[in-house]
Amino acid sequence: MTDISNRTLGMLMGIALFVSAMGIFSTGSNFFEIVGFATTGTGQARINVTPMIALNMTTTTIDFGNGTVTVSAINCTISSDRFGLNGTNPSKCFKATAGMGNTGSSRGSGFILANVGNVMLNVTVKATKNGSIKSGRDAFWGGKSQNGLYKYKCRGNGTSKLTTYTNVNNLSVFCQTGVPISPSNYFVLDINLTIPKNATNLKNDTLTFTASRACQSAC
Repeated sequence: MTDISNRTLGMLMGIALFVSAMGIFSTGSNFFEIVGFATTGTGQARINVTPMIALNMTTTTIDFGNGTVTVSAINCTISSDRFGLNGTNPSKCFKATAGMGNTGSSRGSGFILANVGNVMLNVTVKATKNGSIKSGRDAFWGGKSQNGLYKYKCRGNGTSKLTTYTNVNNLSVFCQTGVPISPSNYFVLDINLTIPKNATNLKNDTLTFTASRACQSAC
């Protein structure tokens, strides 16, 4: 076996190192594509906005006041949007000594509500009394009233489902639907009362408004 001199061994090692280095450089860009940075990328921004159902009621009481039906009237119809009218007769038929009827104005105010959330709303209303003895038990004026009536209607922002005065019902009914988001643009529920001649004592009722989302998707 022929001995390899130190000089020959050094030359062989040098050739091996040179070939190895050439192998690295010969890979060129392919080498850097394997271990380098990407040329494109994607990112993601995310937010989750929770639907908020909120109904603000700025007028919570309708007080027609204390008083009596005038002697000449058989009964007297008054309402929160047009006070003290008896049919087409513009004369006041309810002599009020206090409350709304004693303000000197022919116009009062119903329940005022606004959508202060971030979705459109449908709003129902439910009373605890019925509008007349024909509507069922728990009539507002009692079972012995002489044609006394208790009615409501809705108007304003959204679509009214009670466009004309309708006998109050102690079941839940739609008042206004599709109420847009607007803290300053409100809708109103008005009350209309036909006071029977034989009515006495305090008469009151509680109305509950319930709001629900008008649509499942954004609107």
